[in-house]
Amino acid sequence: MDVRIQGSSQTPSASTQTLGATVLDDARRRLGRTCLIVAIANVISLAVIALNIFVLETKTPGELASVIVIDMALGSFAMGLWALGRSPDIKPALLLDVALVFQVVGALCLSIPLFFPVEPFPTGMSRIPWLCLWLVLFPLLVPVARGKAAGAAAVSFSMLPIVLGISLLAGKPLPPSDALVFTFVPVAFCAGLAMVPATIVHDLGKSVTDAKRQLDRLGSYVLVQKIGAGGMGEVWRAEHALIRRPAAIKLIRPAFLEAGSNREAILARFEREARATAALRCPHTVALYDYGVSGDGSLYYVMELLSGLDLDDLVKRHGAVPPARAVHLIRQACESLGEAHAHGLVHRDIKPANLVVCRLGGTVDFVKLLDFGLVTDDSAEADDEDSTKLTKAGSVLGTGSYMAPEMASGKGVVDGRADIYALGCVLYWLLTGGTVFEAGSLVEMLVAHMNREPLAPSARGGPHAIPDALDRIVLRCLAKDPAERPANARELEAALAGCSLDEGWTTDGARAWWDQVEPDIAETTSPAASAPTVITAGAAAGARAATEEATVITTGASDPTRLEPPPPGSSPG
Repeated sequence: MDVRIQGSSQTPSASTQTLGATVLDDARRRLGRTCLIVAIANVISLAVIALNIFVLETKTPGELASVIVIDMALGSFAMGLWALGRSPDIKPALLLDVALVFQVVGALCLSIPLFFPVEPFPTGMSRIPWLCLWLVLFPLLVPVARGKAAGAAAVSFSMLPIVLGISLLAGKPLPPSDALVFTFVPVAFCAGLAMVPATIVHDLGKSVTDAKRQLDRLGSYVLVQKIGAGGMGEVWRAEHALIRRPAAIKLIRPAFLEAGSNREAILARFEREARATAALRCPHTVALYDYGVSGDGSLYYVMELLSGLDLDDLVKRHGAVPPARAVHLIRQACESLGEAHAHGLVHRDIKPANLVVCRLGGTVDFVKLLDFGLVTDDSAEADDEDSTKLTKAGSVLGTGSYMAPEMASGKGVVDGRADIYALGCVLYWLLTGGTVFEAGSLVEMLVAHMNREPLAPSARGGPHAIPDALDRIVLRCLAKDPAERPANARELEAALAGCSLDEGWTTDGARAWWDQVEPDIAETTSPAASAPTVITAGAAAGARAATEEATVITTGASDPTRLEPPPPGSSPG
């Protein structure tokens, strides 16, 4: 499973953790509607003013100048806040903080008519200021902490004496004492009363958030934030309910399971594969913490979070890597696959997005192999030929650009040598910055893997000289006949280790690269440590790669690499 978040911006803020993303998103929608109502009301007010000035001629522009300024200022602020709320980049918690500024601006605008009145200043209780209603209702829209709500109410109330002082400096007479009393007292009372709805809304939001977190709990883990979604399911950032260890949870949707002909057999296979994957101890294999079935019938894996770049992002961001570094990275992947193959497990979806190069403590360029969720167990093939595969008859599992010929054709035995072929494609990607074959459609890509002979990596050109020995190793991995490839991952690792390279990739060079080129990717504890915090580059690529696991491929698709399976009766999600 490939889970990556860009920087720390995707980590939930303290406000989000207190109230929850669902509550804040709902508050953002309410705030947006309110801003539209305020803006429309001010437009209507300006239209009435224009009617009085230009049609009825009952007022002059000078007499209504303060009202015009107020309507334009408040309406503009409301529309600006509405537009800000529609931006996908603005965090709900930050938006609600900006909304408190809107509360203060609204209080200022509603205070001006009290001391710069169009009509004579009202006396007694002939009119309760609109500011009272504004102060009481606004906290219902913005569920902020009580301290923030109290501060906003106090600043809003302070607009009254400020505007009064400005009116006196402008030469306006001091209003009658009873008018001041029946202006300041109700507003002060409502400013204090505003704490009641503020407290109720905030506490209700916390209750809803706590209840949702309990519902979102999977085993011992609590879902924190969705960080990816695709045709097969979703990927969430989560943490252990007791020890707060961060983790990544991949959910496989019930709709995908229902596409199979035998749900019970699929669940049994899922459990067997999860146990087999959890038994892997190679530090270059992503750690599996837990697995199970959620209340809604979704299958889920709980795995470690990683800090680094997948090889897809690495090449797209920085281009082809030096041969010595490519060999260094692939040798680590071979260690992971070597253990898996020794346990009879075939990964079936080796690709750049499933190999992450990390900073782990003092170790740099440390590779982790991900997404064993679609692994197959050679020892169980005989029992699973009918209905226990996660694909239907006639389907092919894998990713087109990295698919072995025997997988593309659906003929022959698929074993560890299919992973060797895919790993050769990944090595080709690292060395050249391109896939082995270019094709305009999925079918053309599959045909190319089955029939076309690949160019040697050195023949593709590039910034780095590729030695002949490495060319031969790559082409051997890409042999159409599995018997002509390295027999297993350990044999490939030995061949790479024996490939003499003029320019080595040293530890000091690797550390300098990370410090200079990707300084924002933080170090974590150690290769054997529990889940590190995620910090990686490429938000869009991260969300994409987080869910681009091995996918069902059918004929007629236009994408040369993959087509995610839609749930029955729906389109891909």
